[in-house]
Amino acid sequence: METKQEVTQESPIETALAKENVTAQVIAKLKADYSGLTIKGLDDKEGFEAVEKARKECKAIRVLATRICKAGREEAVKIQKDWIAKEKEVVAEIEEVENHLESESNRIKEEEKRILFEAAQQAKLPMRKEKLLSIGVEVADSELLKIDDVQFLQLFNEFYEKHLEEKAEKQRQEDAKRQAEEESKRAEERRIEAERLEAERKEKERVAAEEKAKVDAENARLKAENEAKEKELAKQKEEADKKAAEIKAKADAELKAQQEKAAKEKAEAEAREKELQKQIHEKQLAEFKAKEEAEAKKQAELALGDKPKFEKMLQEIEDIKTKYEFKAAKYKTVQSSVNDLLDKTIIYAKSKI
Repeated sequence: METKQEVTQESPIETALAKENVTAQVIAKLKADYSGLTIKGLDDKEGFEAVEKARKECKAIRVLATRICKAGREEAVKIQKDWIAKEKEVVAEIEEVENHLESESNRIKEEEKRILFEAAQQAKLPMRKEKLLSIGVEVADSELLKIDDVQFLQLFNEFYEKHLEEKAEKQRQEDAKRQAEEESKRAEERRIEAERLEAERKEKERVAAEEKAKVDAENARLKAENEAKEKELAKQKEEADKKAAEIKAKADAELKAQQEKAAKEKAEAEAREKELQKQIHEKQLAEFKAKEEAEAKKQAELALGDKPKFEKMLQEIEDIKTKYEFKAAKYKTVQSSVNDLLDKTIIYAKSKI
């Protein structure tokens, strides 16, 4: 310990302090009597009262010493410094005991607060666990008892957002899979239709080639006959040539008409495919909208079913206020504070439903 400033017997500081019975002997007695005081636990009522009584006595003497020393500082600078030094010395020694006593008192008060808080959260534990299980989440009881309603609401909202994201992702994957299957089916239908049209085109070309071959054969036959009868059948040859030309022109015209018909059928098939895709797209939009409406209806029904349970929970909290009756003034005060907090909690909860 540092060497204390020596004050002569005639010092006005010592005289003023001694006049109010703030002496070294009194301070020594405080240390001797109270430095060893402790509180054994929550059930040690006598120990708690002894510590509180000693703390208040130390505080009264400290406040008195502070007041006397502050009054003395109005004198000359030298005397003021002496007063300040003495004030620090006396207050430091008293606070050494007081701080110990206050620490013991605060430790018990904090323990009481913790027990009251956990008791209040214990009543809400079944509701909290049920609410979390409704979205497939489990949290240890010990963790739920550490948080208040606001913290629990934040925790639930975080899990609920994650739950909705996972549900939406699953739905997206299912929709993507179904869309891929439908697209594969449409592609196969287009391939089969294309093969059918190609087969028809080839068949028409084959028929046209056969017709042309027949015409060519007929022309060759007529030409052979005309060469044998060149002189005799000159006129007939001209007529035959003319007829052959007409037949060829007709065959060419028929071939062109068949080709134009094939092109028209192809265009009609493409138009039918485009219309089919449009109908599928409109059907998908209608299904998606129906799912959204069903989900909204489901959420409204869930909210309607939860409201009675929520109101029952609020009533249970209201009943806690009058469930226990305390006789000690200290516990009555704490109970009043707890009831005020419960009232605010109930008012807040009712404003949200």
